[in-house]
Amino acid sequence: MRTKYYRLPQLSPALTVLRQSNLLLLLLLPLLLQSQSAYKQPPADVSNIVLAAPTPTSSTSPTNEAIMLVDYNPNPGIATLAQPLLRLAGLRINPALNCRQNITEYTGATIRWLTTDQTVTIQLPANGKLAGVPQWSPNGEKIAFGIETKAGVELWVANTRTGGALRLGSVLLNDVLGSAFSWLNDNSTLLARVIPPGRGPAPIPTGIPAGPVVEETTAGKLAQVRTYQDLLGNAADEDQFEYYATNQLVLISDKNNGVQLLGAPGLHSSAEFSPAENYLLVTTLQRPFSFSVPYYSFTRNYEIRDRQGKPVRTLAEYPVTDDIPRQGVVSGPRNFEWQALHPARLLWAEALDGGDPTNKADFRDKVLRLDAPFTGEPTEVLKTQHRFSGFSWTAEKDIALLAEYDRDRRWTTTWRTDLNNPDAKTKLFDRSVRDDYKIQAGPCTPGLPAATG
Repeated sequence: MRTKYYRLPQLSPALTVLRQSNLLLLLLLPLLLQSQSAYKQPPADVSNIVLAAPTPTSSTSPTNEAIMLVDYNPNPGIATLAQPLLRLAGLRINPALNCRQNITEYTGATIRWLTTDQTVTIQLPANGKLAGVPQWSPNGEKIAFGIETKAGVELWVANTRTGGALRLGSVLLNDVLGSAFSWLNDNSTLLARVIPPGRGPAPIPTGIPAGPVVEETTAGKLAQVRTYQDLLGNAADEDQFEYYATNQLVLISDKNNGVQLLGAPGLHSSAEFSPAENYLLVTTLQRPFSFSVPYYSFTRNYEIRDRQGKPVRTLAEYPVTDDIPRQGVVSGPRNFEWQALHPARLLWAEALDGGDPTNKADFRDKVLRLDAPFTGEPTEVLKTQHRFSGFSWTAEKDIALLAEYDRDRRWTTTWRTDLNNPDAKTKLFDRSVRDDYKIQAGPCTPGLPAATG
């Protein structure tokens, strides 16, 4: 059998060029499609609805004479969302600004004076943007705020009568572990957490581990650990967290831009002056850290310092607290706070049930107090039947609203309490935490039925 061969017709030069062009088009098609991947915009009607300016955030001045209105954009641009971030110790940190990730764009602030119906526009610098909602000074004549720049977050103060603003010193704020500043009573000085002066460059992860990650379980230690996100994972993460979270406590004045350092830099997660502003309550994190819980459960100590930042008394020291029972608390001192209308009186709670709500106990907590100069022993103020949830202070000295929580019934109760006579307390609110609408109130609340639970 003979095999037949067929000769294909010779293509004309024009057809040859066309075939080569089509082949080239097929090869370039992915590149052409890739170059057309710009973001698509919806119809104008849809865009106008989504991008409509929201109602400004409002804040009333401490004297109730003015309202601050802060404009913001809840739909930030891609440039804001694409900024690099670090996920460390339960936090999301913007390394370029050394601050927490902020995806809300604050665009301006105005002051509306209720007494004169005058509106004052705060004059923000052109080279930065507002880092958050400003804070009123105690007398309402000034506001303090952060301004994001390429170098970091600057501290600024504005006059609420004129709108004029100025930067305080050359410090850069650090809010990684919490709010970066607060006003003092003189309406001119702020307590701030800033990037330590002379800090070196950030550690650069090599991607090459120095050794295996070893997590050791203490023998006989039973822990019900929740699942958290953005935790530390290795030694490089620990170094980065320590670098970006370390801050320096300072006092800074808008009168002369003077900056006073308070002690040495550290991982200060909170700092609060006493009412008379002669003592400072400071919480400081320390190594070792943890790969299983967020930063607020790391090794830490609570201490009282004087006005210059020198230690006066250590109140409590904790290792990594990764063994707190579910819906429980630490077994030692917690919920430290200054008592209002006293120069320097400190209150805190301690568990009487080991911090475990499943343990049977007649009283869950006790509240203790300690007065300046903090050299004596603490005094017990009262006991709570259920878990102590905190005080809300009134304008009357030693009169507070005491909140406690019954975990078994999911129930919260608020009492009017005289701390000098805690047995003579009055029930104000008594309700289920699952009921957002119904309030069961005590007999002293007019217009509401008496409590039944």
